[in-house]
Amino acid sequence: MPNAVISIDTTSCTKVASLPVSQAWPDSYIAVEEFAGQASSTPLSLVDNISNLIIVVIILSLFTVTFMRIAEGLILSAKSIFNAKRVIEIEQQNHLQNSRNITITFLAIILAFMFSNYNANHAIVENSFSTGINFLFAFGTLSLYLLFRAIAANIMDWVNRASLFKMLNRFYSTYCIIMISLIIISFLALVAFESITFRHVAISILTTVFLTNLLYYIRCSQIIISNGFSHFFLILYLCTLEILPQAVLAHLILS
Repeated sequence: MPNAVISIDTTSCTKVASLPVSQAWPDSYIAVEEFAGQASSTPLSLVDNISNLIIVVIILSLFTVTFMRIAEGLILSAKSIFNAKRVIEIEQQNHLQNSRNITITFLAIILAFMFSNYNANHAIVENSFSTGINFLFAFGTLSLYLLFRAIAANIMDWVNRASLFKMLNRFYSTYCIIMISLIIISFLALVAFESITFRHVAISILTTVFLTNLLYYIRCSQIIISNGFSHFFLILYLCTLEILPQAVLAHLILS
């Protein structure tokens, strides 16, 4: 039999070799990208698992002991966010204030727990701390912010010889419960549905924070003006003691 002659087009081979992988072999490139995306999360260490166990025990214990208070706080906050009379009703009864305070503490713990674990796997905030340290950082930052608000409200009342600003700060706690609850729901949706990305959650969180604060600012403005303060004082108060501290808090979290 005559020998078969095989001709090889070296020009086309050279062209293929010079192409990037994404064009020369697109299926392989997509597969590698999918694999890399799935492998981006890192397993938790033993210290992280122990920290999570301790936090879960705290959450379950707090929920078991204060279940009725938490339910009452959530229901009251949901009913009063658009109703000024409901908000004032909470301020007139100590046990309702206690339910609200317990609820906001419980929700803050859950939010810090979810954030610290998601950050451990996906590095939203890049640091080398363990999950437990990130949890303490998140919960401590929120607690310090609320403490700052309480101190600033007391100073404002002392300067103006009134009790208005402490009441406004307590009003904010009611709106804060709704805000944290919606943020927690966003994180739960991120975990439950694969089609939802962190970008969607970030947009949802920003929208929630903006709308909740806007409702509070409107209520706050109505009360301040009705108590005889000027519009200039209102703008100064909102910029220095409401908007600026939140901007600093957002910068600390993102940096």
